[in-house]
Amino acid sequence: MVYYTKDDLPYYYDLANTYAISDRYFSSVMGPTHPNRSFLLAGTSYGLCTNFSIAVLQRYGIQPYLILDALDARGLTWGYYTDGKAFINKLFGAKYVKKSIAQFNEALSSSTLPDVVFLDAVLGITDEHPTADPITGSSWVQSRIASIQNSATWDSSVIFLTYDECGGFYDHVKVPSAVIPDDSPMLKYYAALRDRYGWDFNRYGFRVPFMAISPFSKTHYVSHEIADHTSVLRFIEKRFDIPPLGNRDAVAHDLMDLFEFENN
Repeated sequence: MVYYTKDDLPYYYDLANTYAISDRYFSSVMGPTHPNRSFLLAGTSYGLCTNFSIAVLQRYGIQPYLILDALDARGLTWGYYTDGKAFINKLFGAKYVKKSIAQFNEALSSSTLPDVVFLDAVLGITDEHPTADPITGSSWVQSRIASIQNSATWDSSVIFLTYDECGGFYDHVKVPSAVIPDDSPMLKYYAALRDRYGWDFNRYGFRVPFMAISPFSKTHYVSHEIADHTSVLRFIEKRFDIPPLGNRDAVAHDLMDLFEFENN
C-alpha cells in the first residue's frame, strides 16, 4: 500500500485545505469503471456489475435515460468534454455528442458554457488510473480548474472533483448499505455472478476522493455524510428542479452541507 504526500501532490492538498471535501463519499457499486460511470450519469448500471457497452443494453432492450436527457427535457444545456476515449458513447451510444477540451476553453472564454459540464481526463495519460502518473493527472486538473477560476464563470460555479472507482481492494472504513437503484431485468441475469462474490447493489463500493471547489464552498470543511455518485445527480436535480432518475438518487445526500449559498 502506498500513498502520496503533500510534497508529491501539493495542488490536491491545497484544494483540500482550501475548499470542502467528503470523507464518506463512496463509489456507487463494488465494481469497475463502466458501472460506476453509469451511476454518475444514469443513477444506475442497469444491474450490470462488470464493464459493459451500449450493445449489451440494446441486447436486453434497455433504453438508458441519463441526466443529460433530463436536462434536455427541461430545456437546459450540457456538455461532455474530453480529448480521450468518450466513455459516454461506449456506454450509451453516439447520440450523446462529446466535445474537445479546446471547445470547452472556447466556451469558457466566451462565457457560453452549458448549464452542466462533464470534464473527462484521457485514459492512461491524465486520468491517474494505474499506471498513469498522478502528478500528470493533477497538473491536468489544475489547468482545468484554474481556467474556470480565472473566468467570469467562476462566481457562479460549483466544481466536483472525484474518481469513478477506488484505487485498491480495501478500505478501513466499512462500506455502508445502499438503496437498490431499480428493478432492471439484468439484476436477475447477473444474480449468480453477484452471489459468487457475496455482494449486491444494496451497498456501495469503496470510498473515492471527493472535493467541492467553488466560491460557495465551506472553507477547510469535511463532510461526514454518506454520499456516492448519485449525490452529484441529486445536486443537479435539486438545482434545476429535475425529478430523480431512479431509487438511488431519489434518496441520495444532496451535498448541500458542503456549501454556504445563503451567505453569498
